[in-house]
Amino acid sequence: MRVSTPSILLAHRNSIVLTNLADELKRRRVRADVLTARSEALFLQLQCFHPSRAVLIDLAFAQSERLLECLASDPTHPGVCVCSDAADMRALPEAARRYGCRFALAGTPVGVICDHLVSLLNAETRPAVPSSPLRRENARRLLFLAGAPLCTKGGRYLLLALEMIGEDRRLLDNLTGRLFPAMALRCGETPGNIERCMRYAVDQLWRRMDQDDRLRLLPHAGARPTVRLALSAFSERLDGDGLEDACREAVSYF
Repeated sequence: MRVSTPSILLAHRNSIVLTNLADELKRRRVRADVLTARSEALFLQLQCFHPSRAVLIDLAFAQSERLLECLASDPTHPGVCVCSDAADMRALPEAARRYGCRFALAGTPVGVICDHLVSLLNAETRPAVPSSPLRRENARRLLFLAGAPLCTKGGRYLLLALEMIGEDRRLLDNLTGRLFPAMALRCGETPGNIERCMRYAVDQLWRRMDQDDRLRLLPHAGARPTVRLALSAFSERLDGDGLEDACREAVSYF
């Protein structure tokens, strides 16, 4: 049986830094594939389709906090080394202090940064934290009542989105910047495909609903709801007190 080679992902805006880090890891004969990215889009694409065990992120990226939050939702739980020009830890943003496992501040030698990456590479991968089985079951029943096609990608993505929102409500505040990229890391998809599939699923369930169901499950939608509005309405229903009555109607179908 062929064992896949682990990988290290280096995301930095400075090509010289990337070259020095890659050369040092090669000199040490680290048994890992070294991937490099100089843009946020390439970083997300590489981590999506080639999950790395150790990741270096440059805080000079405009959306570095968003990238860190996406990694925090990654079920593979990669180790994160935060690279910054800050002089001390107090100057780092809160997201970096929360999600970073190792830190490379101003003046940190390349050798020390490589030590951090190697230690993260050799660390045991933390198991994924399963979501609440009760919330997943309730979300599945609620989507069934709404007519969401759970046999399609879009329906399954809606279910996953409701689970992830239950774990972190902040994901609902920024779908494009937080939720879709985080889901892409879990599903091995691109954020754009995630959004398109979910939008199509919302269109389908809206067409299948009669007027009473629309008022009951999506009371704030006067016309075809957006993905954000649908997820917000379903999340409110999952967190509310009347969910059990609604779910009880669907028990006979399962």
